[in-house]
Order: sequence, then structure tokens, then C-alpha cells
Amino acid sequence: MIRIFRIKLEPAGYVAKPVQTLFLSKKVTQATGLAVANLNPPPVVAGVQDNALFVLAAADQAAISIATLEYQVSHAVTLICPPKLLARTEDVHPMQITGLAFAPFTPADKESSDQTLRLASVSVGNTVVVQSIPLSFSQEKKQYIVAVKPARRAPEFGVRNAISVLAIVAIAILAQT
Repeated sequence: MIRIFRIKLEPAGYVAKPVQTLFLSKKVTQATGLAVANLNPPPVVAGVQDNALFVLAAADQAAISIATLEYQVSHAVTLICPPKLLARTEDVHPMQITGLAFAPFTPADKESSDQTLRLASVSVGNTVVVQSIPLSFSQEKKQYIVAVKPARRAPEFGVRNAISVLAIVAIAILAQT
């Protein structure tokens, strides 16, 4: 589970409030690395952030989970949409992952061009793997988006389903004799 906080500067100092939670696979017991990339940075350093899409990468042992988080601004209201888990890559390294980093992303001058976002991971075994995440420009949102569809959850094969399959197999065997 990754908790996402919004940090605001108030007269009393910085105030952090949890705004969203990203639930990772139940296999994840402990995250060993986290990286965040902004696909739509402000045009000026330290400028006001407009609508944006953030890409999150979380590592655990030898796997990496990639998610997106949408930040929307409308007049005086800002909205942080629930994060969407896009993909989980298993066995990225032979040993435990110790660090993740996104390459700096600078949007292209041409809005129609497709780009890639690069994610580097490092492991205890001194191996480095660089993955490319495809991006495309959304004319509707006027921003770059990840060109990967969200991961679909497979239906869980529960106890009821197992008992049903065993009953059908038993009936089929009895019917043949």
C-alpha cells in the first residue's frame, strides 16, 4: 500500500494530509524503492502546476509495479484522482531491487509525437535494467498520457469454484461407468 499525501504551505508551516491510497499486489510485503515522474511539468521552474499526470513506480524484491495518478485543477478546486495500477513486471533482477529512478522527462515541442519515459532500476547484484514506458499525446486532455492500458484483475478462483469443478469431474466419471 502506498499512501499519497498533499503537502500545503500554511501560516503554521507545512501540513500534509493523505488524499489517496494505491493498493499493490498482496505479494508485496515491503517496498524497496519508489520513483515519481511528472509528465506535464509547469513551464517555469517553481511555477503553478496545471493538470498533470504522474507516473509512480514501486519496487519490491525483484518486481516493479507501475501506476498513474491524475492531478486536475479547476478554478479554486484541485482534485487528485484515485491511482490506477498499470502493470507489474516480475523478475526484473535476479536479486533484490535497491533503487528506482525515472529519467528526466521534457515534453516534445511537437504535440503529436510519441515519446517514451525511461525507468532505471538497480539491484543488490550490481545490475541495472532500463525499461521504456510508451507515452502518447492526448489531444482531448492536451497532455501526455501513458500508452499502456490498466492491468485487468483476473477473476479469483475461489473455494466454491474448486468444489464446483471437482463435483463436475466426479459426475462425469460416474456417468461414464
